[in-house]
Amino acid sequence: MRRALIVFTLAQFFAASSSAHDFWLEPERFMLTEPDRIEVRAQVGHAGDVGEWPADPGRVTALRLVSDSGITDVQNELASRQSAGRFNLTIAQPGVNVLALESNGAVSELPAAVFNDYLEEEGLTPIARHRAAERLNDAVGREVYSRRAKAILVSGALPDGGCNTKTLTPIGMTLEITPLVLPACISPGDNLPIEVRYRGTPLAGATVHLVRLGADGGDAGKWLTGAKGLVSIPHPGPGNWMLQTVWSSPLTGDPRGDYDTVFSSLSFGLGTDGP
Repeated sequence: MRRALIVFTLAQFFAASSSAHDFWLEPERFMLTEPDRIEVRAQVGHAGDVGEWPADPGRVTALRLVSDSGITDVQNELASRQSAGRFNLTIAQPGVNVLALESNGAVSELPAAVFNDYLEEEGLTPIARHRAAERLNDAVGREVYSRRAKAILVSGALPDGGCNTKTLTPIGMTLEITPLVLPACISPGDNLPIEVRYRGTPLAGATVHLVRLGADGGDAGKWLTGAKGLVSIPHPGPGNWMLQTVWSSPLTGDPRGDYDTVFSSLSFGLGTDGP
């Protein structure tokens, strides 16, 4: 509830911006019976207030489709997008595919009290400590923020060993959530182990939120990564889900802002009977 309130407050200051909300990729189906062409939406929002990402395609610096056969640049799909945050994508490779999007930096400013609450809720303790040390707790919070998002799509039946597919290997995002096992392969009662990396190094102390997607969506829990950037998420049940985290570092000599903030998400679907 606290996080929902903070997100709502942020939205009041950025009603015309995408900076106030979670961000993720949501295909029309996470589980495909066979290779197909599907619609994908880049979404922003939180618990009942969800919409398409209003950013221009020029904000997208990378859009890649990763499969066991390699990495394909699919930025050309944005040229024929149906709307600002909606485009079509061909999933031609059977098995596990990961769609990955990266955006460039945009600027946001928040009043001191709102910014400090946001730092506390998202677990951005390095920035909170920096503001305290520099006596900036009463100053406006200025960020240069960017997005990283991945979505896992499974096409057809998985080959032998598909639950530990190399497609899940980190691809070098600035801030990246990577499952160590394919989410569709875990069973009720089991945990989903994930790793969070920041600039290529396992990140300790990051807050990872689990969010249910859809009309009945909302926060389902949050956890902290351990010393090796690892955390285990309990099986949340069938449905469409997103894992989300954020991290930030001080900026020096950049007139646009004081902190470089990166938001990262991983979206996936869980069926009732597994892959």
